[in-house]
Amino acid sequence: MKWKKILVAGIGTGVGKTIVSAVLTEALEADYWKPVQTGQEHDSETVRMLISNTRSKIHSVKFSFVAPISPWRSGMMENKYISKKNFEIPICNNHLIIETAGGLYTPLSDHLFNLDLPELWHTETVLVCRPYVGYINHTLLSLSALKSKNIQVLGRIICGEYDEETENLISRISEIPILGSIREENRINKMFIKQSAKILSEKLQMLVSTT
Repeated sequence: MKWKKILVAGIGTGVGKTIVSAVLTEALEADYWKPVQTGQEHDSETVRMLISNTRSKIHSVKFSFVAPISPWRSGMMENKYISKKNFEIPICNNHLIIETAGGLYTPLSDHLFNLDLPELWHTETVLVCRPYVGYINHTLLSLSALKSKNIQVLGRIICGEYDEETENLISRISEIPILGSIREENRINKMFIKQSAKILSEKLQMLVSTT
């Protein structure tokens, strides 16, 4: 089997990347890696607590910064610098879900952005979208940025309220399909992730076996 490396990117911060990453990890029984973490709460631990399968491995964070701001700025405060040379991807015999920190143009260092990671690591991408005022603009800008770098986008996953007319418009303009949607819940737990993974599993399994 050809193992897939899937980068989970978002149209911004706080759009649901960690929830989507947990769902993808559970659905594919994949490994998970959050290469860069800022702030006190670690998404790796959140994903570890949310998945139920025993096959997935949670790989260690490569760069962790205290301040809950962009990795570039937080790294400067701690005299740490992220560069392509010291940013190797984990080796694993499994699908690997990679969650970014922030949006596509969030700076990791002076000359490295999340948008550069798919090319650096030869990954495919899933774009996480959360509807809000300005959502169409931010989604299309993000998809345009990915297209400008010739990055293969497997599809979009919607976190939150699903509006069919809006999503049809975005899909028609971008020509990027929707892989599924995840409803908003006040309480996210193992059962919610397992149920969401089951709903998306068939389409995701088809993607990793044919792309």
